[in-house]
Amino acid sequence: MTDRTDASFPHLGAPEDAPESAPPASPSWPSDAENRPRESELANELASLRARMISVAVRYTGSRDDAEDVVQSGYEKAVRNYHQFHGRSRFSTWLHRIVVNEALMWLRSEGRRNRHRQVLEQREPPA
Repeated sequence: MTDRTDASFPHLGAPEDAPESAPPASPSWPSDAENRPRESELANELASLRARMISVAVRYTGSRDDAEDVVQSGYEKAVRNYHQFHGRSRFSTWLHRIVVNEALMWLRSEGRRNRHRQVLEQREPPA
C-alpha cells in the first residue's frame, strides 16, 4: 500500500491536516454572499417561500393542515440551524431539503401512530 501523503498526491494530506472549515468557493460554487440571506432578511425570505414549501409538504402529507404543521416545524429547524447554511446552494434548496426531511419524519411518525391505533382497535372487545 502506498503512503497517502506521497508527494505525487499533494492534495491528500494527513487527516490531521484536513481543514476544519468548508473549502473556499470555486468558480463552480456561488459565493456565500450570493445565496445566503442576511439574518435581518431571513423572515422575509421564509415568508416568500412559504406557499412553495406548503405545496411540497402537501405532496407528502396529503392534507394542507398537516402540511402547514410540517412546514412550521421545518421553519423552526431552519431558523435554529441557519448558522449551518453556507450558501453553496440557493437558500430555497436548503429549506426545501429541510421541509422534505420533516415531511418524511411526519410520515414515519404517522405510520407508527396508525399501527398503534390498529393494534388498539384489534384489542378492544366488540360492543
